[in-house]
Amino acid sequence: MAAADSYIRRKLRSGIPSLYSDLLPLYKNPDKVALLSQLLESMVASLEAKNEFAASEEEPSPKVESPMVIMWMWKLLANHYERTGEPLKAIEFVNKAITHTPSCVELYLCKGRIYKHHGNTKAAAECLEKARTMDLADRYLNTRSTVYLLRNGEMEKAEKTVVLFTKEGDQVSNLNEMQCMWWAIECGKAYMKKKQYGQALKKLTSVEKYFTDFNEDQFDFHSYCLRKMTLRSYYAMLMNSEKIRNNKNFLKAAEAVVKCYLAIHESPQAANDDEYAGMDEKEKKKAKAKKAKADARKKEEEKKAATAGKKGDKKPEAKAEKKKKDEDDDPNGSKLLQKNPLEECLRYVDLLQKYQPLSLLTHCLAYDVYSKMERPLGMVKALRNAAKIDKNAAELHPRLCDFYGRLGSGALKLSAIGKVVVDELSTDTELLGKQTIQDINKAYVAANTTDAPRRAAGAMGMVSLGAKPAAVVGTLSDLSGDGVTVAHAYEVMAMLEGLDKAGAAKFKEACAGKFPLSTEFNPKLLDEEQLFAPEMFYRDREIEG
Repeated sequence: MAAADSYIRRKLRSGIPSLYSDLLPLYKNPDKVALLSQLLESMVASLEAKNEFAASEEEPSPKVESPMVIMWMWKLLANHYERTGEPLKAIEFVNKAITHTPSCVELYLCKGRIYKHHGNTKAAAECLEKARTMDLADRYLNTRSTVYLLRNGEMEKAEKTVVLFTKEGDQVSNLNEMQCMWWAIECGKAYMKKKQYGQALKKLTSVEKYFTDFNEDQFDFHSYCLRKMTLRSYYAMLMNSEKIRNNKNFLKAAEAVVKCYLAIHESPQAANDDEYAGMDEKEKKKAKAKKAKADARKKEEEKKAATAGKKGDKKPEAKAEKKKKDEDDDPNGSKLLQKNPLEECLRYVDLLQKYQPLSLLTHCLAYDVYSKMERPLGMVKALRNAAKIDKNAAELHPRLCDFYGRLGSGALKLSAIGKVVVDELSTDTELLGKQTIQDINKAYVAANTTDAPRRAAGAMGMVSLGAKPAAVVGTLSDLSGDGVTVAHAYEVMAMLEGLDKAGAAKFKEACAGKFPLSTEFNPKLLDEEQLFAPEMFYRDREIEG
């Protein structure tokens, strides 16, 4: 306690923004979190009352602190309360800090992260945009603001923001030429949320092309290394080319592509309505007018090029030919939508299994794809590989129950070869040991009553094994224990929507209080006047109630 007190005082006086990052390891221990809360609350009370820290063994005589110390103290408390699941207190303290020093960029970044972690993408984007405008020469702030805008679905504004640091000309295309992976991935995910799958696939599949280009670029390096005898560099290049797709960006892009194609497989009509998906009538009208204008401009240019060619001027014709070659023949990803979704999924799954075999996500995606394709042997292989990584993972358990539940009920369509191995699969010692799947699920549920994601996985396992949906609604709706985050709540909400509409409505009401900053559970927060002070809305509501 005394050591933490001395360390925090020293960092606060120095104005170190990363103090919270230094303290993060302490949050793994609940006892240390409780002691840290007491320490921070006593420190801020002393600073607010006297503008000085309380006397300690190292400092028996307190001294008046700089005005900036209290500002960094409030920021630290905001991060602390966000971490401990008290977002309203976090917003209260970061607002105090902003009122004290409105010119501090780090405070708006802190506030944006709080909103992001608690499900308010609109407020998070506003905070990051405010931070960006305070320092227009900072590329990092520009990038983070762009990411937050994309996550809030503000595509046009994000494009205008990101091109501020690109070359002149066709600036968005420059991002593709620069092989900017974070932009392609975030943009693709944003289009996925709007169910504009063509645009999403156009962005996401470009990442795989980047890695193909990386691999092909090595051929220019072979002769150079041998000629210059830089053998160490040559060896490093060869090793890198072997594991180039181990990069986390490839995993993110491949995951999104597989999920996108699986969504198209589930709803083929979504591909037909893709171009104007997620738009209201006004937006559709605007998009159609823009497309018509672009088509008319293209026809006019082709007409001019043809006229110039007839007059004998070959130069304009050559320019037109070059421009036609450089033009993207599928700007909206329409051709990607015409491909077989499951075959494309399988192609990406094969790449992941080859280059990302140690990732649990790889084998979970493989199981999902093989499940849609009705390939039991592929499903078992994926389950076995996932079990080697983490047999108790919340992602693996419901898939394990799903497979054996379908196998036992005869829901799996088995080929002639599949029927031969059914007996072996039903007693797979590598996955089941000497237990039945029902016994495994009961033990899993009993052992994970305080871990929310695993508790939900156990509940979904019960449904896969024949339990009635009403029997698991209470378990899914439980918001106690570890791992109860906004992302977990969204996943449970989607599960309940498919099991029990009434249970989903009650769960949403419970989440409104648990996650007071989430716009999904509290739509009133989307009102402009409530954007930066949602805590006042809730206090007023409590008084009225």
